[in-house]
Amino acid sequence: MAILIDVGTRIAVQTAFEGYESRSILKMPVYASNTVAHVTSRGTGYAGADHWFLNSLPIFASMGEAVARAKANAALIYAAPALAVGAVLAAIDAGVPLVVLIAEDVPAEGRALIRAALADTDTVLVGPGAPELVTPDGCQIGATPSYIFARGRIGILSESGALAREAALQTSALGLGQSSVISLNRTPLSEGAFIHCLKQFLDDGETDSIVLLTDGNGQIETAVAALLVAEGHSKPIVAHIGAPPAATEASAVAALRDAGVTIVESPARIGVAVNTALDGRDSERRVRLAASDFVTVMRQVEQEIYGAPQEPVRQSA
Repeated sequence: MAILIDVGTRIAVQTAFEGYESRSILKMPVYASNTVAHVTSRGTGYAGADHWFLNSLPIFASMGEAVARAKANAALIYAAPALAVGAVLAAIDAGVPLVVLIAEDVPAEGRALIRAALADTDTVLVGPGAPELVTPDGCQIGATPSYIFARGRIGILSESGALAREAALQTSALGLGQSSVISLNRTPLSEGAFIHCLKQFLDDGETDSIVLLTDGNGQIETAVAALLVAEGHSKPIVAHIGAPPAATEASAVAALRDAGVTIVESPARIGVAVNTALDGRDSERRVRLAASDFVTVMRQVEQEIYGAPQEPVRQSA
């Protein structure tokens, strides 16, 4: 099993820009696997750029068409903030279970409309921002190279894309792998998504342990602690708080500890803590090898995503 996305996910990518531009669309083969349709207001008569990926997809004028004709069950929406509301509402109206919104933000009045539309549905909204969802060997929505992920039984839920990648690298290197990796930005529209995903991880029969990576605001930590106390849990949970908590947030961190969550001060110890929680031993040799692999792979990731220069390889004398 997995959460939010899996091998059966069928993604319709919707573009909502003033003056359609294909620049972002040409990145779709990297950003979203399992893509089955393209939705644009220009409709089926628009052939798009002369590009193999666009030409390989059926193109529809509405998300409803993509659901009916291409059996889409997830919407990936590229939208300018002013146009995001209409695109999201159209996906909700089409009955899409998962909507992933790539946008910087949504105007306040638009957020109210989206919340009202979501209230009477089972649709889950992830975004706005640049969220990333990965189920290894199943489906990926995000630009991180897929080779850092490995199929396994650790659920990773993060408010930081960088920390989610680090946790994935460590758990892969330690042979633990991931059931799903969910990276969410903290936005007014995604406040409930973090807790929704945590509940799914707690209920998932193929997730043995959960990694939580939060930004130290205090609100998510308090909500997580309350959920764990109210519902109870038997899965080891490891958390890293991104920012050192101020005095006002210290109680939230204490509440997490009281709820049985292991807090690690350094993100470098995430994999070690999970491994220890699962099998009761800390294999230093495996950890050292994982750290070496982590540095090597992270340089490759930085080169691929950010174009960072590679360090020259020094030849031994």
